[in-house]
Amino acid sequence: MVNNVYSLDTVGTISHPKLKLERLVQYFIIADFSQTHFYQGQVASLKYIMNNSIEDIEEECGLALDRMLSSYFEEVKVETSLGLTDNESVKALNISISVVDNGKSYLFDKDIYLVNDMLKYNLPHSDEITHYY
Repeated sequence: MVNNVYSLDTVGTISHPKLKLERLVQYFIIADFSQTHFYQGQVASLKYIMNNSIEDIEEECGLALDRMLSSYFEEVKVETSLGLTDNESVKALNISISVVDNGKSYLFDKDIYLVNDMLKYNLPHSDEITHYY
């Protein structure tokens, strides 16, 4: 099992389970499926799922996150749900994740807003982030 998550920013190596979980979900949100030739077809990418199987987004996101996170944690449970907001053109994808690392549970629960061709979300320790897909 992989113990750490590595970043290319000033954070460097991430070993705390809660921070690993948050960073891995962030990578899932911003990653491009084809950003590597070496690991082609193995990059978990929300943008790829949205562009290729939006009708199955709940199931596909759950499977992709489960596959990715299972390499880092002893136990993983992912639940996703897609709902409407007050604005009909904005959908909210709720991602709820429970992981176990060294016998201790950690939770992640966040809404990601799908607005036209953009993803909008806030993660702990960051301002609102917008990505185009």
